[in-house]
Amino acid sequence: MDLAPREEPVGKALGEVEYEAGPSWKPQRDERNVPLGLFILLVLGLGGWFFWKHSALPPLAAEFTAPHPKPSPQVKEPLVSDVPEPLLDPKIAVGSQNMPVEPPVSSPPVQNEPEIRRAERPFTPGEIPREEPTGSLDLVKATDAAEKLIKGLFNAETAAERAAAIAQADEHQVDVEGFFERVHPRLKSLKLANAIPRTLPGQELVPLFEVRTNKGNASGALLRLVPQTDGGYLLDWPLFAETHEQRLEEFVKTRASQPSWFYVVIRRIHALALPANVRAEHLCLELKTTASASPNPSLGIAALETPLGRYLDREAEWGNLYVARLLLQHRKLDEGKDGTLVILDCEGAVTGAVFPSGAAKR
Repeated sequence: MDLAPREEPVGKALGEVEYEAGPSWKPQRDERNVPLGLFILLVLGLGGWFFWKHSALPPLAAEFTAPHPKPSPQVKEPLVSDVPEPLLDPKIAVGSQNMPVEPPVSSPPVQNEPEIRRAERPFTPGEIPREEPTGSLDLVKATDAAEKLIKGLFNAETAAERAAAIAQADEHQVDVEGFFERVHPRLKSLKLANAIPRTLPGQELVPLFEVRTNKGNASGALLRLVPQTDGGYLLDWPLFAETHEQRLEEFVKTRASQPSWFYVVIRRIHALALPANVRAEHLCLELKTTASASPNPSLGIAALETPLGRYLDREAEWGNLYVARLLLQHRKLDEGKDGTLVILDCEGAVTGAVFPSGAAKR
């Protein structure tokens, strides 16, 4: 037995016991829990994502469904063969009432009319648009009617027989009887005029004839036919009587100061015999009282800057003839010049005209 003292290492405290170092302790791990944990995490993640997508947040944009237009129902007319026998009866029982069934009415066939193109004219605000002439004339029928009427008028023995041939005979009865007391005309010739005039106002085509008698002037008088609602014609008395007795020519010769009304056929002219300043401010018209050309035709003028002048300028086109009733008066436009026939009014065109010499007799 070794009794020698043991040497203790320096630096160790007394009482410390030295043990041999062994392996450190660690808890045991179960490898089977790893796949289970991963599966649980996966399930929880999918559940959270599904909850967040469908219920956790509101939608970021509103969705609307565009409405689809519904097709209009097509009404199909039933055929006669499809209608049951009881409904083919003229009366259909509806409740307690019998309602008659009217047969279907077929619409008239559409007629294809030719297209007529006209030149357009500028429209002035406040201006009445010009009416276009309507209708057509049967000149053969008009000529036969004029010959029958004028012969019946000249051969009539009573006032009633004469009135049967004249339009508005009651209005002109006094003038008609006075004419046949002074004149006993006999018809020499009846001829259709070379041009067909229009009425002013109205723009309606009217038949015009040249009548020569044993009592009238050599150039012949003018005769106009007035269309009637039944398709026939009557004579226009004032134009025939005034041109047969040359009343306008007498008015021009006497240079009466009072204005008077006359039935005339008018035509636009340049009137180069008038001064340039007068032509620039007036509309010039030739006043025809015979069907043939006259070497010294009567001339009438109307101031352009008046309602009447603007009306005539718009309605009376170059190259056309018009039958109108005009109010005429002699006036001097320049000192030292002869008087000129000034047109003061046109029947049916301008009303309420005021004249320096007072009212005129119609």
